[in-house]
Amino acid sequence: LLMKALRPDKVMTLIKNYVAETLGEAFLRPPQLDLSSCFSESSCRAPIVFILSPGSDPLAQLRKFAEEMHATIHTMSLGQGQGPRAKALLEVSTRSGDWVVLENCHLSASWMPELGKLVADLQHANVHSNFRLCLTSYPVSSFP
Repeated sequence: LLMKALRPDKVMTLIKNYVAETLGEAFLRPPQLDLSSCFSESSCRAPIVFILSPGSDPLAQLRKFAEEMHATIHTMSLGQGQGPRAKALLEVSTRSGDWVVLENCHLSASWMPELGKLVADLQHANVHSNFRLCLTSYPVSSFP
């Protein structure tokens, strides 16, 4: 608390040093994303959700993994007015078995109830077994 009062600019550095000394450097590094494990545990009826933090972007890894799996991947950054296009892309891809990545779900808060309904409908729809839906969002209350 003393450092926070006297040198607030140094608090994060001191916390990192304390964690490194007490717990080890491994606790300062984010875990590596293992997409093959995520994929093996996923299904065509439930999305893979990536909760983003500043500076993180799983898209390059997803593209590389899709190439390794010989999958066609479509990406769309959500935002104002993109809901109908995303819905159409989902309808086509669930039949063809392509992968869909809807990025920045946090930017389309008004469309999230519709997305929730579309995901729920996957449980009862005729969905190609190769289809995968990936969603990216920062942690916000509007993301279901």
